Amino acid sequence: MNIKGLILSLATGSCCLLALSTSVGWMKPVSGLTATLGRPEMAGGVGNTNTLTVDLGDTNGDTITVKSTNNIVRLENPSAPGTYATTVTQVANTGTQVVTFNILGYKAPLGNQDATILKVTTVSHGAVEKHLIIDQFIRQALVFNSPSIIIGKTLKGYVPIFEAPMHKDVILKLRLVEAPDGVTVQPTLKVLQGSTSSLPFTITSDLTATQQFAAHLQVTATTFDHYFMDGTFNVLGPTVTGISLSPLNVTGGDLILAKVLLSSQVPTEGFGDLDVFSNLPDYVAHASVPNGYTTGQTYGAVYMPVLASAPGRETVYLALSPFADQSMAQTVRIQPYYRFTPQYKTVVGGVTAVGTVTLFKPSVGDTVIPISSSSASAQVPRSITITNGNKIGTFNITTSTVASSKNAKITIVKGGTTQTMILTITP
Repeated sequence: MNIKGLILSLATGSCCLLALSTSVGWMKPVSGLTATLGRPEMAGGVGNTNTLTVDLGDTNGDTITVKSTNNIVRLENPSAPGTYATTVTQVANTGTQVVTFNILGYKAPLGNQDATILKVTTVSHGAVEKHLIIDQFIRQALVFNSPSIIIGKTLKGYVPIFEAPMHKDVILKLRLVEAPDGVTVQPTLKVLQGSTSSLPFTITSDLTATQQFAAHLQVTATTFDHYFMDGTFNVLGPTVTGISLSPLNVTGGDLILAKVLLSSQVPTEGFGDLDVFSNLPDYVAHASVPNGYTTGQTYGAVYMPVLASAPGRETVYLALSPFADQSMAQTVRIQPYYRFTPQYKTVVGGVTAVGTVTLFKPSVGDTVIPISSSSASAQVPRSITITNGNKIGTFNITTSTVASSKNAKITIVKGGTTQTMILTITP
């Protein structure tokens, strides 16, 4: 054969080979290859499974390989059911178009969420990728009913479940981290197989706890030995909720019992001194009690002296507790110690008038009340005495004849209260 014939023969053979490869089709990728996840997200580390369905787009058969790009997801080995690996291969015989692979969420993500890429490759149908998100099976954050627990009380919350464990119950371990002594939580919670119900928990605090910001509650799944969640809360002392004053009607010389009411019991460490102030310091004195909050009580108490009576004055009494830097109000009536009523306001000289003094409350022991007059034309005793248990005393105002009208000022001073009256004496 000459060179020209050899070239022609090779060329003819090439054409035949090209025609053969075209008719078989294995060298040409088929564009119909698809892959579909059963769920785009799944829980890792609790034995949950998912599916990846590969559709070749025809029934010509092929060899399919699926690979996970990290170890948090594994695939069930088709030739050894119950065993899992990051890369598996399955042969789809002629006549088979769809092949399903089982996926295991092998590990929980190191953070709240992670992802893997499932790479599907074939011999003659090309390749495709699917992104699968892996979550913790419990939600990213614990939920507290309040951001703080008050010393001596409880704080409730719950663990939200993202996806139910499919194959068995899961025990969660609860652990307090950087929390003060006296604050506790139940040690475990059980997530039931197939249940997505939130799991409630209760944090308790006894009176020995101390105030602290940013205490932590950690939740781990003991079965899989992996940290899952963390929640932060504060431990706080009671707050001032109000004041209580008794009695609400007082006069000079009385004592007012002021109670500063708290939201809960006083912890063992206490709150230090109790200081209460009045907005009328001329009438009600400031009072202070060292270490005035007693452990176990829901209030602090202090007696405030009433310095003077007021002539029927009603006021709002303000108590200020430096512990809470709060101002509270309650109405107290500071009564006059006594009431002075004359028989007459005008008399003819030479007539004797009667003055009456009425105490706000019965006399304890004998009460001596000084009396004075500004004019010699109206003579009064130097004092009167209201005896024990009585409230009323009287005295005479003896007037003398006058050539022209005169005014006499009668004055009574007692209990920080001064009362006067003007008596006009006429000819």
